[in-house]
Amino acid sequence: MSADGDRDRNAVAMLVDAQIAATNGNRRALVYRDKNYSFHDLAALVNRAGNMLRSMGVERGGRVMIVLSPSPALIGVMLGAIKIGAVAITTGVADAAKIRSACDRHQPVVAIVDGSRLDELRPTLGATKLIVAGDSRDNLPALLDLLRAAPSSLTAEAVNESDPALIVIDAEGEKSANHADLAREASGQGSLGLRLGGFDLSVALARLAECNEVNISGQ
Repeated sequence: MSADGDRDRNAVAMLVDAQIAATNGNRRALVYRDKNYSFHDLAALVNRAGNMLRSMGVERGGRVMIVLSPSPALIGVMLGAIKIGAVAITTGVADAAKIRSACDRHQPVVAIVDGSRLDELRPTLGATKLIVAGDSRDNLPALLDLLRAAPSSLTAEAVNESDPALIVIDAEGEKSANHADLAREASGQGSLGLRLGGFDLSVALARLAECNEVNISGQ
């Protein structure tokens, strides 16, 4: 199979890049508080996040721990990691013990943590490279600064549909999804029921795939 054929299996190519290719870039993708993000905005955010992660040493198959509340930053970093062939690990639970356990199992290369939880979670993350969402602290890089410095163009990594893409930690434990699983969730035919607390991630993926907006703050 050609590299282009493989690349089409990357779930993010279907969720975001396909909307740009179909000239739907000006349609609204995300609504968050009083801000609207078009598919062009989302694509640029995802690409910047993927390039940022690569610059931090994340390679295909590498793990990225994301401890952020539902927001455009969470969606962008999660999809950016998946687009470069890495595995995004994210959680809607506030239990530091579960986060520590996940880090012990998966050994993430990078962790992106809300600054308000840095002191609480830093001991659980081991020697993982840390990025702080919010103001920079303790000489740690700030997520917004890194995203602004990263290029906004990125080609989806060629992957197999069975390659791991996402791990969601919820109150019941872990749910893992490969690229094929995410495609099924996005088509509305999946059964994983991915949730981040009150945010229904499976529904969000399906809405993006249908070129409909996702109201993050409304979930």
